[in-house]
Amino acid sequence: MTDVNEKLEEMRKRFQAMQGNLNYEHNINNLRYDRMILLDVSFSMMGEKLTAAKHCLKKYIKEGDGLIVFGASVYHVSYPKIDTIMADGNTPMLPALKLAMEFKPSKILLITDGEANTNLEEDECPWDCKGTAEHIIDYLTGIMGVQIDTIGIGDNSDLPFLETVSEMTNGKFQYVEDVKDLEDSIKLLMAPEETAIAL
Repeated sequence: MTDVNEKLEEMRKRFQAMQGNLNYEHNINNLRYDRMILLDVSFSMMGEKLTAAKHCLKKYIKEGDGLIVFGASVYHVSYPKIDTIMADGNTPMLPALKLAMEFKPSKILLITDGEANTNLEEDECPWDCKGTAEHIIDYLTGIMGVQIDTIGIGDNSDLPFLETVSEMTNGKFQYVEDVKDLEDSIKLLMAPEETAIAL
């Protein structure tokens, strides 16, 4: 096995371990979600912001919602594993969006406190890891029928970019200046019409 293949295999095994008993390949091939939630778990989310985000997701996530986190790596999280999420790394937003699209959602909710970048080496990533805001806009121009709602937490989030993403996909944008107001934005955008699933 080549060095690149070995790195890819190591990355896939790491994803599988983080997902519990769910197999990564099985997830891509068989799971479908109405909405994917993309949560930034970069180092800057450590502490109050990540704690608040996990609390809100556990409260409002429904059957039919999937969760992907992105930071030191990008992976799908099963509902019982939400409390185990930790903050580390940068903000590989484009790989997270590409993984989300594999689950064929009609809606995406993107929650971030920073700017799109990547700490994943291109030879370690199953997707194209060139991940600036410009790369994401270019990527989304080829995506049809997926509404992307966005939440920017604090002044370090790329607010013009997040607004643009929501506008071009007929989504909604929310700016959260104080993390204490995060729940209001998540509740508004997730608009639960059914009882939240038991965690």
